[in-house]
Amino acid sequence: MSLILIAEDSPTQAFHFKKLIEKEGYVVELVLNGPDALKRIGQSVPDLLLTDLMMPGMTGLQLIEACTREHPMLPSILMTDFGSEDVAAEALQKGAVSYVPKRRADQDLLRTINNILGLTR
Repeated sequence: MSLILIAEDSPTQAFHFKKLIEKEGYVVELVLNGPDALKRIGQSVPDLLLTDLMMPGMTGLQLIEACTREHPMLPSILMTDFGSEDVAAEALQKGAVSYVPKRRADQDLLRTINNILGLTR
């Protein structure tokens, strides 16, 4: 089954997303920031990266940019509470394959993940 790495500094939100995604049958690992995500990805590349925008040490956009440079085949999704069309466009320019506002996560996240992983298989 596909492995999804979640980089999210809020333990409450990270756990919520983890449980939501695991119900679909995916394996999920959690890290609390961008540097930890890069370290984890360096050990073994997951099938998908799901990252928050605002995190300590490194923003989600910086994480996506680093992952795109180091692991260009790793698809990433940016999520944030503070989103806008500009943030979504910047995420896509940095290499994200999708953007999901956190307020829409319960409705859109699994569909987005399934679509992305379906394309990369």
